[in-house]
Amino acid sequence: MTTKEAKTHWNRCSHFIGSEECRFGLTDVVSGYIISTCGDYRPSSAKGERVDIGYQRAFETMVFHDSGRRCQEPMCPCGGIPLADDFRELDFDGYQSEDEARKGHARMVEKYRMISS
Repeated sequence: MTTKEAKTHWNRCSHFIGSEECRFGLTDVVSGYIISTCGDYRPSSAKGERVDIGYQRAFETMVFHDSGRRCQEPMCPCGGIPLADDFRELDFDGYQSEDEARKGHARMVEKYRMISS
């Protein structure tokens, strides 16, 4: 898959190694950038309890350069999630609630849409 394909939104995060244990995730590709939001992290080691995804935050958004490549692992349930050039974040924001995370993700998508115009 390449960025020329129509899909630009996924209901899962694309940057966090523990994303399979996150109950919340959004990813959008906007003009060569991947905007990924993760949260509500409940690793099996925590026995169902929510654990902060980072220092004093339950949700986070990170932005990366889009490589144009998509996951093609045959057994992966991600639906062709975008792959970053590398995982050096270009932008970041953290939140404590799902509502804040949704709004923050939307703001970041709009910011990068405006940067690219």
